[in-house]
Formats: sequence, structure tokens, C-alpha cells
Amino acid sequence: MKLSKKISIVIVAIVTVLGLMTVPLISHFVGNALRETVQDKEISLAKVVASNLANPVLTGNYLTVQRNLEGLKEDRQLLYAFLILPDGSILHTFKGNISSELVELNRLTPNQSHAIKSFSADEERVEDGGVFLLDGLRSELHIGYKEDYIQATLTRIFKTIIALTLVGVIFGSLAAGFLGKYLSSPIETLTTLTRKITNGQLDHRVDITTKDEVGELAHSFNRMLTALEESMSKIRVAEEEQRIKNRELSALNGVAETIRLGQDINTVLQDALVQIVENLALSGGWVQLRIRETTGIENIITLGIEEHIIPCSECEFCGCDLSRIKQGQCLSK
Repeated sequence: MKLSKKISIVIVAIVTVLGLMTVPLISHFVGNALRETVQDKEISLAKVVASNLANPVLTGNYLTVQRNLEGLKEDRQLLYAFLILPDGSILHTFKGNISSELVELNRLTPNQSHAIKSFSADEERVEDGGVFLLDGLRSELHIGYKEDYIQATLTRIFKTIIALTLVGVIFGSLAAGFLGKYLSSPIETLTTLTRKITNGQLDHRVDITTKDEVGELAHSFNRMLTALEESMSKIRVAEEEQRIKNRELSALNGVAETIRLGQDINTVLQDALVQIVENLALSGGWVQLRIRETTGIENIITLGIEEHIIPCSECEFCGCDLSRIKQGQCLSK
């Protein structure tokens, strides 16, 4: 698997995990915040209503009390309201009888100013808030608020987070693809160059000029190639020199063997010349046998050159060299 694909997978996985982790965290904090808001609203409303009902209760005008309780139902989030009178009787907004369990669910103690209790009723969550009608008066007002809008808000938040997570995955994938391409491209360049080096192509260089670790790696790689190319050049020169020495040695060995086996001087010189020309990869040459006590030529054997092109009789004494002979400055016509 390529590096760019690995980076894409990692980034997408990180974005997805973060999105999934964010949902419960946000739901928890937002849910608590909304619930506290509902409770504050509920207690504030209960205290306002209690202050409005205190005088009718004290005067026994329970009809006014009932109308005020019914008026609270205009709030669509309000599920119920009931008032426990000092004599224990109950005024409420239910169509039928009120449940005794609900009445006793969140009763206040004398040292409490208010009480909040959450419970489930008919598959929905309800917040019951209770306050005393007046200090020192054993009369309690309770109102119940539905929590369905809290759950609806959390559902909207959940959907929003999921949508943002999907958007993050899409943009993360695009960013990961670009980042992976940016990071893997120099590595692919180095990999391609490594294959060429394996095939003996040492004249290539990495064209990466970034000022980061990848650029430093490319610079070091180029220095290594330069050093390797110089070493290989020295090795080739040494090998060529060794081949020349081997050919010379082989030629001398061939001459020695020819001399050892030969009898006639012309045959010896001819065979020796053939060995030298072949081993040194020459196009032609001559062998000159000279008796040093005289200035005359005792014997000349040629191979691969015209017979009339031979050194002059003064070559040994005039000091002419091979370059002069090639230039035709010391040849006998």
C-alpha cells in the first residue's frame, strides 16, 4: 500500500473517531445545560405563579386559583400544574383525578425553598418543580415541564455533528490525498533513482530543493551518488590499467614461449610479432633485430604494415620515438 493511501486512511479514521467521540460529550454538556435552563425557568415560573395565588388561597377564592392554573396550560411545554392546599385538598389541571404517586413524588420538606425531580411518564421525561406558596404555609405549588424539546435539541445537535463529521471526512480525504502526494512524491523519486543506480546509471541526481528533512535526505543522496561515481571511475581506470598490464604480460609470455619453442630466427620473430599484435590489440607492427656492435639492420619482420615503411638505420642513435615515426619524420622510403 502506498504512503499516500496510508495517510488518507489515518486522517479519515482520526476525523471519524473524533466525530463519534464528540457526539456523546456534546450531548452530555448541552443536555445538562438545557436541563438546568428548564429547571431555572420552571422554578421562576412556579414562584411567580405562587405569589399570584397566595392571596386567592388565603381568601378562599379557589375558583380564581383554578382559572390561574388552567391559564398555565397555554405554555405548550407545560404538562401539568397542581396546588396542594393547607387542608390537604388538591387543585390541578388534569382532566380526571390526579395520581397520588405524582402528588407524593416531589414533596417539599420544611427547610427547602424549592424542589426539582425528573421522572418518566408515558414514555417521556418530565421535570417536576415545586415551591411553597408562602413561607410558613403548608401549601405547595407543583408544575411539570416536558423534556421532549431537550431531546429534540440533542437530536438536532447529533445530526449536525454527524453532518460535520461527514464533511470533515470528505475534506480530510482531499487534504490527506494532497499531503500524501506531497510527502510520497520525493520518496517515489528516490525509489526510481535507486532502480537506475542498480542498473549502473550513476549520472542522475535528485531534483528536490525543499528546506526540510526530505530535502536534506535528497542532498545527502546526491552527495553519495557523486562519491560513488568517483569511486566507480577510479575502479574503471584501475581495471583498464590492469587489463593493459595483463595484455603486456601475456604478450611477453607469448614471446617467451615462442622463443622457447622456435628454432629458426625468422620463425621466432614472426611468431613473437603475431603474439604481441594480438595480445595488445594492435593493427600491425614490426620486429627489428639489431646487432649493437654494428649500425646495420640484421633482420626486420613486419605484420599488417607495408614492407617499405620501416625505421631508418639511425633510429636507435638519433633518438626518434613512436610519435615521430607516426608523423613520417623518421621513415625510410
